[in-house]
Amino acid sequence: MNLTCPWGLQFIIWWHYTGRSTVCSKFFSVLYIEDEPIWSGLVVAVLADLPGVRAAVAAATGAEGLVHARACRTEVVLLDLRLPDVDGLILADRLAALPHRPRIVLFSARSDEAALHAASRPHLAGMIGKSLQASRLLPRMLEEVTAGRRFFSPDVRTALQELKGKPDAFFKILSPRELEFAAAFGRGLGDEAVAAELGVGVFAARSQRQRIMQKLGLHRSPELIHWAIRTGLVDPVRPPLLRAETGR
Repeated sequence: MNLTCPWGLQFIIWWHYTGRSTVCSKFFSVLYIEDEPIWSGLVVAVLADLPGVRAAVAAATGAEGLVHARACRTEVVLLDLRLPDVDGLILADRLAALPHRPRIVLFSARSDEAALHAASRPHLAGMIGKSLQASRLLPRMLEEVTAGRRFFSPDVRTALQELKGKPDAFFKILSPRELEFAAAFGRGLGDEAVAAELGVGVFAARSQRQRIMQKLGLHRSPELIHWAIRTGLVDPVRPPLLRAETGR
């Protein structure tokens, strides 16, 4: 079997052929984007041994994963949210925009509101809470998502139900556009920088800041930064954007 992929990138590649009955009527390739070698080794080993998997590949950065998914038309992507070069939620949107639309499942220890809300969006196929026991869910996950269904691990399903029942959940208070501004302000950017990033005037950016803080019951900009970090809109230890070579 031959795939025209950029094998010069630092990928861990496991090929698996089996005569057993498959999960579905065809073989699928699975990409796991994860920067921790222990996790990538464990998960890829489990995936490679599943019936129906023709190739299980691990990429250590978001940029490598995006290039691979685009070049190899990967069918299923398992995505960690904390990567060294990109916020995983931004990468999920980029992957979902690829012409062949891979099935994307978040695989993360994050349980903040932003991650849970993102997992429920229709262009994602589900989410698994990262734990040592999660590897046992991978066969069921693959079966569900390759059949066109969604899959959530029990802990994520419970957290989603609780979030949907919260009257003060952030997505019930702020509009999608206001969330863009809140995330930018949450990174500590001033009005001028936010205006330039989001393509509005400085006065409009300042008005958005005031409106968002009023809706959230906040009084000072540091409070808005703390709120954005707490909800998961901003990850203080990870960069928000993909590097230039990915086309972002």
